[in-house]
Amino acid sequence: MTTMDRMQALIDSFPTLRSKGLRWGERHDSSDFIAQCRGLSSGEHHAAAFVLQVWNRYEAPRGLKFDFAKAMAVWDQQHVEAVRSWMRDPWWA
Repeated sequence: MTTMDRMQALIDSFPTLRSKGLRWGERHDSSDFIAQCRGLSSGEHHAAAFVLQVWNRYEAPRGLKFDFAKAMAVWDQQHVEAVRSWMRDPWWA
């Protein structure tokens, strides 16, 4: 599985991102994905920020820094499970 395939699978593991049809894009960077992240709800925002944290754990795009405590306060069980699944076998892009 390519890195881009893994990123798309991670996006799809979050129900709200999957239902919005968010795509990683063809380029090997996050710009396509970030462009789709405008106007997300709080839970969607946290899921997108988590995806971007996996992509680049050193620098979050402006306005999309992942905050675990805030995410846990708004996510449902399916979103929590998406992160748990990644944590069972973590990988970094």
